[in-house]
Order: sequence, then C-alpha cells, then structure tokens
Amino acid sequence: MTSDDYQALLLDYVWYSFWTAHEAGWQAALTLLPILAALSETAAEALIGHMSWFADRGSQEEAQLLADLAELAPPHFLDEWLARRRDEEPPSTRLRTRLTPVGLKRLTGVVPVPDLLGTVDDRQAALEVMRVRHDLREPTDHHDMSGDVNRLIRHAANSDQALAEPIAAALIAIARYQSQEPAGYAPLETAVRAALAADDLARQRPWDLETIASALGRGPRRHSLAPQADELHKRALAADPADAGILGNYANFLTTVRRDHDGAEALYRRALDADPTHANNLGNYAYFLTTVRRDHDGAEALYRRALDADPTDANHLGNYANFLTEVRRDHDGAEALYRRALDADPTHANNLGSYALLLSTLRRDRRGRSLLPARPLDADPADAGILGNYANFLNRKCAATMTGAEASPARPSTPTPPMPTSSAATRSSSPPCAATMTGPKPYRRASTPTPPMPTSPAITRTSHHRAPRP
Repeated sequence: MTSDDYQALLLDYVWYSFWTAHEAGWQAALTLLPILAALSETAAEALIGHMSWFADRGSQEEAQLLADLAELAPPHFLDEWLARRRDEEPPSTRLRTRLTPVGLKRLTGVVPVPDLLGTVDDRQAALEVMRVRHDLREPTDHHDMSGDVNRLIRHAANSDQALAEPIAAALIAIARYQSQEPAGYAPLETAVRAALAADDLARQRPWDLETIASALGRGPRRHSLAPQADELHKRALAADPADAGILGNYANFLTTVRRDHDGAEALYRRALDADPTHANNLGNYAYFLTTVRRDHDGAEALYRRALDADPTDANHLGNYANFLTEVRRDHDGAEALYRRALDADPTHANNLGSYALLLSTLRRDRRGRSLLPARPLDADPADAGILGNYANFLNRKCAATMTGAEASPARPSTPTPPMPTSSAATRSSSPPCAATMTGPKPYRRASTPTPPMPTSPAITRTSHHRAPRP
C-alpha cells in the first residue's frame, strides 16, 4: 500500500464514520489526526476540513475542540471556518496543520479506536513525530534528545511503512539539532545514532547525511568522532557517487581530520571530474595543493578557475590573496583581492585580519593600524590567529611608545602545511605575524537547509482525497 492510498483510506473511513455515527466520527478523526499530520500536510488539512464542516453544524463543545487543536497565532487552519461563523470574509491564507501544546496534549489523551485502519502503534509513532517537531520548533535550551531517538526507532519497528519517511525526517531534524551545539559527549553521539537510524529507515537521503557528517567534522570532538563521521560520509557517497558537493566535502574531511591526503586528493579529482566549474571544490583543492603538496603553480591555476566560477566567494578571494602575499610576494595583487573579498563579505574575520596585517606590516599604512584592533575581533573574537596578530600589534605599539619610534614590522611567515583549521598558528613567544588563511569550506547545496533546523518538514505528496461534501 502506498502512502497516498493509506491516507485516502484513512480519510474515507473518517468521512464514513461521521455520517453513520457522529460520535464515532469524532473519535476516528481524533485518532487519525496525528497520523495524517505526520504523513502529509495536505491530508491533515483535508481531515481538518471534515472536522470543521461537522463542527460548524454541531455543538459548542465541538467548536471548542477544534479551537484547542488549532495554532493560536494567526494565520491558522481555522481562520476560514471562524470567519464563516462570524459572517466575515474568509482570509486568503493557506491552511496550516501545526498544533499547539494544548492540542497535542489533547490528542495524546484520546483513547484510540482499537480496530481503526491506522493501528495504535501508528498513532503513537505519529504523536512522537509531532512532539519532536514541536520541541525542535521552540527549543528552550540545548539538551540531549537520545530518549526521543530511542522512542522513534522503537515506534518505527512497529508502525506502518508509510510512516517511515516522517520518522526518518524527525530523526534527521534531531541529528542536525544535536550536531549544532555540541555541549558534550551525549548530544554528538545522539546525532550520529539519529542520522544512521534515519538512513536505515528511508534510504536515498545523501545530503541529510552529508550535512550532519560535515557538522561533526568541524566540531570540537571531530577527531574522536571521526569513525562515525566517516561512516556518514561513506553512506552519503554510496547513495550519490557522482555528487560533486559530497565528494568535495568528504575530501575536506579526509585531509583535515583523517590526514589521509592521498585519499583526499583522489576525491578532489573525482569531484572536479563530476563538475569542473564547482567553485568551492576548486578553491579547496587549491588550498590543499599549496598547503599540503606545495604545488604552487597548480594551486594558482585552480584559484583562478575558482574565481572565474564564483568571483564573489570571500573565502577563496582571501585565500588567493594570502597565496599572492606568502608565495608570489605580489602585494599589489593581494591588496586588490582583499578589497574584493571585503566587498563580498565585510565581516569575514580572517580576511579582515589578513588585510590589516598586510597594511600594517608590509605597507606601514595607518589604515591597517586602525583596522586590526577593531573589526577583525568584532567579527570573530575567538579566532586564535587574529588574537595572536593583535597581540603582536600591541607588542609593537608598546615598543614604539617606549622607544619613541615604531618597532620594525615583522615579515609574514608562510603557514606550515597542512593547515586544517581557519586559524593561523601564532606563538606568543615569538612576534612573527602570519596571514590568517581560511581552511576548506564545506559545501552546502542551496536546497539543503542550513543548521540550526528548528522544524522537521512534513512529507507532502500529491493528494487524491475528496473534499468535505456540502
């Protein structure tokens, strides 16, 4: 039975129950509403249409029941019905099926019809999906949701296959949430378990897996969680072996976390074979060639291709500017690129710090002296490279105050390969200043939601359900 067939049968059952036994119709509707709301927004709207049609001709208690189930803040799915009761013009807003905490609690307390087409297990699974959506939509604080993951996995084993997609979507939403603010060991482990369980339930979710794998690969425990992140990358790649974004992100992970530079280079090449104009992969491979392989000619060719593909990417503009300064000693060309980079993103901390460093140490330009202490630290007050360069700046300024002349500017040093993070290694025991390069940037498709993800989207399918009859 397909999901659409399943929904159509549920709606037909409710409609039949309303007409044959009014109380049984309401009991069936309240039993099935969470199942349909989890399966499809369209199907849930159709059921709400049935309920509102009968409530409009029923008692005040039935009208209050719908009001309790509805989202209180307009627009909501009762706007049209309420307007009709008040002899007002119905609003043109689209119906919604988002439930309030009061409505969700009311549905939870409903005793399900035992022999309904939707089983009790289906209903409990759907209610769990709706609870997770509500908790993620308005989280009070970051907390471990491992209990929610365990319940969803348990419900999935006993529910109809039609609910596999909504449960998988809820698990992915939890995985994204837990991977955003790693407050300790448990949330990250929960993210991995949720992502793997979602993939087991509903295959062909490569970008969901890739998003979570990339988040784990950038977190503070990226090395201890490397095996799990590696598994997620591999599953994503197995689902779509020719996706340039997934190939490039896996290459970034291998070089920055696993230190498997040969494997990373093979993936970079596969990624560029799949899409030769992928700006992010071109720029990241250029960074790899210059910091790991020391192939400066190859890196420069790739930087140029990356900027041809995307002339406004601040990361690659800044890294190419650093390359021109550190490798080619082309300071004029570097300054032009820094200006383009800051036009593209005026708050890019690494580029602000590196440009300030170029102005203050190589140009002896007062603009750099005013830029370095303020804007880079405002953009990223925790960046180690910027903090170190600012300390060097203050050290020279102090020396100048004591001697009556500014201390000689230190010569920028070439970053030590490999440089997996976005911060330059700057030691306080020695004053050299290093331009702050930006490490490989994970690629995200425009259609892929960027974390944090507060809600888990309903799976919407083409519906063939009948509208309420007049």
